[in-house]
Amino acid sequence: QGDKVSYHYCDSFGFKELPDFQSPENYLKNTEMALEDGAAALVVSLAGLLALAVSGMLHTAPTELLLSALLCLASAGFCEVLRRLCRKQEVLGALLPILMMVMLVLSPIFLHFKQFAILRSLLPPVYYLNGAYRGAPQARFFLYTAIVLALGALVPPPAKGK
Repeated sequence: QGDKVSYHYCDSFGFKELPDFQSPENYLKNTEMALEDGAAALVVSLAGLLALAVSGMLHTAPTELLLSALLCLASAGFCEVLRRLCRKQEVLGALLPILMMVMLVLSPIFLHFKQFAILRSLLPPVYYLNGAYRGAPQARFFLYTAIVLALGALVPPPAKGK
């Protein structure tokens, strides 16, 4: 608000203001919070890998790690392109639930409509799923990731204050 800078901690339960975040005597608390976040991400990742292993769908660890890393990069690029194209947070917020349903419906695991091939080729999870479960060439995933990351950098960002 105004020229006042404030810091907040956010997790799946909400957020709270951190009034002493920048104070020099508070560096241990900041480090502790960062370690908790990292530990939570590690636990979630390990749970996902364990679920894949139990289901018999876990490929070799290096392949799964590569596909997961590509999915993270591709999703980040995809989201950045969407953010820049939508221009307004309200539009992006309204679009996200629709986009999630489209990704779920067009997932190659559930439905495989050839009529939607072009639309499906725009969605990051499709490349991960095709690479992981259909043995599709990973070169396409690399190319898609490079394209969305480049587009995320090339599309002009929304003007400040809009």
